[in-house]
Amino acid sequence: MRLAKGDRGSQIGKLQRLLRLHGFSLVALDEFFDESTNEAVIRFQQEYDLEASGIVNLETWKALREMLVYSVTDDSELYKGIRKPLAVMQLQWLLRRHRYLDVEVDGRFSSVTQKAVIDFQLKHNLPADGIVNSLTWAALRNNLQKTS
Repeated sequence: MRLAKGDRGSQIGKLQRLLRLHGFSLVALDEFFDESTNEAVIRFQQEYDLEASGIVNLETWKALREMLVYSVTDDSELYKGIRKPLAVMQLQWLLRRHRYLDVEVDGRFSSVTQKAVIDFQLKHNLPADGIVNSLTWAALRNNLQKTS
């Protein structure tokens, strides 16, 4: 996959959401790879010692996803229906990395997300209540290396 300035579509929307999660808050969520998206991609690439071309190739995609895990600092308690979209998106990315979630990362803690949390908790001998607390966050992060 290769994305560049001028492209449009759902993949650009995913890119923009990832950039926002990395702190590039001025990036629009409009599924259009405009100048602000291009500048954010270049800054991200520079920050992570990637070729700063503004073109999103597989290497940049991988870095956007993997580095997100290390930027997660919000250990908020999460549960079905909560309205904390950035924290829920971070949770969903971690669950996807563990192959527990096969849906779009949308920032909504739905019953699908809740089921994935419960399945993860059961497998890791945590209280399987579907509530993401500090124990679940720690297990999601600590076990990530084993799934990569």
